[in-house]
Amino acid sequence: MLTVVCVDDNCKWMLRASTVKQSAIFMISKFVAVHTYSLDFHRNAHRHATSAVIAEHILGKLDTPYRSYPPTHIARDMEREFGVKISYSKARRGKLRALNMLHGTPRDSFQKLSSYCHVVGESNPGTFTHIEVDFCNRFCYFFVAFGASICGYMQYLRPIICVDGSHLKGPYKGTLLVATAQDGNKQIYPLAWGIVDAETNKSWKWFLSNLKDLIGDSEELVFVSDRKKSIQKAISQLFPSSRHGCCIWHMEKNLIQRYNKASLLFLFKRAATTFRVEDFERLMGQIRRVNKRAHGYLERAGYSFWSRALFIGHRYNIMTNNNAESLNSMLREARSLPITCLVEHIRSTFRSDFTNVEQMRKNAVPY
Repeated sequence: MLTVVCVDDNCKWMLRASTVKQSAIFMISKFVAVHTYSLDFHRNAHRHATSAVIAEHILGKLDTPYRSYPPTHIARDMEREFGVKISYSKARRGKLRALNMLHGTPRDSFQKLSSYCHVVGESNPGTFTHIEVDFCNRFCYFFVAFGASICGYMQYLRPIICVDGSHLKGPYKGTLLVATAQDGNKQIYPLAWGIVDAETNKSWKWFLSNLKDLIGDSEELVFVSDRKKSIQKAISQLFPSSRHGCCIWHMEKNLIQRYNKASLLFLFKRAATTFRVEDFERLMGQIRRVNKRAHGYLERAGYSFWSRALFIGHRYNIMTNNNAESLNSMLREARSLPITCLVEHIRSTFRSDFTNVEQMRKNAVPY
């Protein structure tokens, strides 16, 4: 016997039917046709608002990684457009299903990465890619540097590289590493990208060793980063002739957390950016009088590590790691994409910059 009732407990509509002997035919034995169900009454588990239906509806709103469309907004739009209330979990399942329809599953994306690198290498001469796998042929690390970007850097840009890492948001997590420079117009110039498990000594050494194969090592080369020990260790081992400077913004954050004094921060910024050694020494004397502990902290960090006046080499105007931080911020939403889609998004985003390298060769003057 089969009984069908309305989802509204106060509604009397119902239908009851039973099979005729052993056949597949049903005969209705009772039917109440009066339907008092209100259109204002909906349940979160609305049977017609499946995740597949939701995915089809929101597909067009997820075609660009730059747009943030959280499940709460999906549920809000479904209620506004169709009068159907759905739960947060159903909205999330619908979003994941729509993303898989657009970009494929993360698992399939890892399998396509090798073929993608082959195609990119053929269409972008000079592009270097490297996929590191373990003894079971499972993915470990990925490195990519587009040929036009490397060519432009080697011929026309100042040898100053900012490096940084940011977390990926997909189901397999990981970290996106970036190395970026700055062109003659003081604009961000992406240089190389890496995808690793985490920011460890091993991963940074692997990433920077691939970068060294492309740009080499020299006394003019300068790296700018935060104070992660894994970065410092890898640079000292792989680039013994280069210089390494600290991002003063990270130093400032540490001072705020430790001491949080306005006059101290003002003096630190002036001391870090001044060009003259005598001005630096005078400002450090003022910092000592304001806070001896803060002065000791800055001294232990190494004056030449964060001060422009005492830095051995040429940092020019690059005193922070903002170039790399800005790239990470721009890719905030794209970092949730599957790995192959993420790399393709990076390539297509900066394609216009790479295609302008030939024009830069004609017009730019080497530093």
